Amino acid sequence: MSTDFTRKKIYRISTVSHSLAILLKNQFKYLTQLGYDYTLMCFPDDEVLKQSELEGTSFFPLFLSRKFDIVSDLRQLFRLIRFIRKNKPNIIHTHSPKAGLVGMLAAKITGVRCRVHTVAGLPLVEKEGAYKLLLVQVEKIVYRCAQVVLFNSKVQAQYVINNKWISPNKVRIINKGSSNGIDVDYFKRTETIANQVVELNNKIGKRDGDYVITFVGRIAKSKGIDELVNAFIKILKTKPNTHLVLVGSEDDVDPISKDSWHIINQNQHIHWFGYKEDVRPYFQMSDIFAFPSYREGFPQVIMQACAMECAIVATDINGANEIIDNNSNGILIDTKSESEIEQACLRLINDPELRRVLSSNSRNSVVEGFRQTDFWNELDSLYCELLGGQI
Repeated sequence: MSTDFTRKKIYRISTVSHSLAILLKNQFKYLTQLGYDYTLMCFPDDEVLKQSELEGTSFFPLFLSRKFDIVSDLRQLFRLIRFIRKNKPNIIHTHSPKAGLVGMLAAKITGVRCRVHTVAGLPLVEKEGAYKLLLVQVEKIVYRCAQVVLFNSKVQAQYVINNKWISPNKVRIINKGSSNGIDVDYFKRTETIANQVVELNNKIGKRDGDYVITFVGRIAKSKGIDELVNAFIKILKTKPNTHLVLVGSEDDVDPISKDSWHIINQNQHIHWFGYKEDVRPYFQMSDIFAFPSYREGFPQVIMQACAMECAIVATDINGANEIIDNNSNGILIDTKSESEIEQACLRLINDPELRRVLSSNSRNSVVEGFRQTDFWNELDSLYCELLGGQI
């Protein structure tokens, strides 16, 4: 825990608001109580402005987008450099490739002592050709400028080390991984949530004996939504008493196919609820939680599903396979496979005892090693170590 009575200025920088307002929710409020003055920086929207106010932080808008725009990105780099020189922060901690590039360059140029970058996913894994080479170079620059690089997945860290993109002595992982841990006291089944589930079941027209498959996350191609929707149509042929519930906002940068949207909008067994701040009722209403993503860093949503005692079907990818022990607290399948989604879901529908076993094992798997306050305290210890000059 921080013992210096001088409050330390820290900038947390991301490209879009989701990383700061959702994935790192409550972290800033907790660390502020330990002696940090936080400024959040990302593309401004109502979501992050609300979260900034709730957690008692300042906010500085950085007009970054996921796509590279040399003129715009350079303009934001110079804005950030000027802001840093004027306000002299002690720590700059970045998230996402674009924010990492702008933030770590600015921190290095201005001589900020403590420079931390978090890798919560590698978009380049799914890319090819010249664009992949560009993304690799961006990662290398970020790692070179950073003092420490926090990976939220052991497998992902080893992938980067094996490719010789980073010096191994810069690599850190907090506890068993993740970017924010999991609040196991918040994500748990309760009678209050059960009452909300009754309302949701009525809303989707669920009857006794029906099954619900749920997905929570961005409605994006890389989340495997196209495959999930197509697999569900096949499931309906043998299990017509099944519902698919999708919870999350539409991703315009990584859109699903028009055919998938047509099916979602037309099929009465598919229910899209959009973004929801409280996703616990959707986990609790699930017979099966499906997460067929192509790539992840360390998927927070799987930890949430585990804490909510879901029977989980997830792709065998970095991060997910560090949370899910196949056939113990979930089922792992290949990416981009409609048939494996279909088979795994049907297996769970047809085997209630297997569903019960996976559900009961899920929560225990995240209570140990991913508790949120343990993660935050370890992050504070890392900051203190870096500021103390021990690295």
